[in-house]
Amino acid sequence: WKALPINYNVTTNTVISFDFKSVNKGEIHELSFDKNLNVAPDYRIVLYGTQGVLGNFPSVPAYTGNGQWQSYTIQLGQLFTGFYEYLVLTADDDASGTGDSYFRNILLFEDENGNLICEHNPTDLCPNLDDDLIGTACDDGDDCTVGEYYDTDCGCSGGVYTDADDDGYCVAEDSDDNDACVPDNSNCIACNDLDYTDFEDGYIFWNDGGRDARLNNFGDFNNTGSASVRLRDNSGVESSIYTDPIDLSDYNTTLVSFSFVPNSMENGEDLLFEVSSNGGNTFSTIESWISGVSMTNGTRYEAAVSIPETLLSSETVFRIRCDASTNADQVYVDDIYIETCGLSTFESDDDSSEFLLTRESEVEIQSEIKIFPNPAAHRINVSLDAGDNNQITSIKILTVQGKVVMQSTQVSSSNMTLDITTLNSNSSYLLFIETRDGYPLIERFIKI
Repeated sequence: WKALPINYNVTTNTVISFDFKSVNKGEIHELSFDKNLNVAPDYRIVLYGTQGVLGNFPSVPAYTGNGQWQSYTIQLGQLFTGFYEYLVLTADDDASGTGDSYFRNILLFEDENGNLICEHNPTDLCPNLDDDLIGTACDDGDDCTVGEYYDTDCGCSGGVYTDADDDGYCVAEDSDDNDACVPDNSNCIACNDLDYTDFEDGYIFWNDGGRDARLNNFGDFNNTGSASVRLRDNSGVESSIYTDPIDLSDYNTTLVSFSFVPNSMENGEDLLFEVSSNGGNTFSTIESWISGVSMTNGTRYEAAVSIPETLLSSETVFRIRCDASTNADQVYVDDIYIETCGLSTFESDDDSSEFLLTRESEVEIQSEIKIFPNPAAHRINVSLDAGDNNQITSIKILTVQGKVVMQSTQVSSSNMTLDITTLNSNSSYLLFIETRDGYPLIERFIKI
């Protein structure tokens, strides 16, 4: 097996021509293309031999076996494409050791006009440069691109524009190319950790609601460490854990994520995530997980809930509550993260009652946003049924860390379809919507 370094980019126009003969038939007589020196090569054109079925291309005529030279012209680009380091010539006959392969006049070229004739000088692919440069690294002078190499015309090409955080500033212009908020945070809704509770040292940030909530130390239900919280039955606040009032009036959204496992929950029974904007006097359900519909007993779930600005106040309370039927119906909750995101754009006067009234009207509008299907793999439909004065004017898709991954201001309706095929699968995203009358709205969806 003879490997000849060629460093050649096989394109749809690439053709190879050569002469071949074999006086003594062996096991394998091949011409192959390879990216390394490991047997077997990547693409094998079998010409002859007793084992000559592996890797053969049906468009290649078999050698007649008369010991005479036979000419071949093969349109490689119709069989495969890509960059290859080696052309491999083979005479494999480990059984008797008598098989032989002869090659001559091997010519590899680009056939742009389809006449199967090499119309360039085959002896000098790169005038004024070393032909061995083909396929090696080069620099095209653009600091925003990486990975350039000398192509078959000895031009420096193949560079890839690098902007890891997709903020519009390439790696050479960005002091932190993994942070979408650097160097320009105008399109960034940054999130900061407010609290993390793993219950190893007790409730800490959370409160025990009562008799149907307790700390749990059974390892099978803990996500990390040796503790979690068990919620059971349907005793209202006594089947819950909840926070003290938190001042979140300065933020435009808050993200709460946690891990949970349902145990012996009957169909229709659910786990609720609730929010109060008035210190816990009344609660709104933001998200629910229903047994037999969106959760299955014994399966661990990673929940992510976004709370929009319309529900954030100076006395916001979060509550996680079990709504089942008996003490045997249980949900185990662990590792609760709370993150605050962005600065508030909500305007109100100093009258707290008027402030809450405005928030209540926004909550009504929030309830009219629909994302379907959710979860989705390819497209989501966004519908805002709130009248002509609340048409969508701009829309952004963000990661739960606040990185903007898609945005559009060319919107003038209350219904639209978004292509999400380029987003990472098995991930949660936030849909950030602004309407004609200025309401900022946020909903969560999952890309599968």
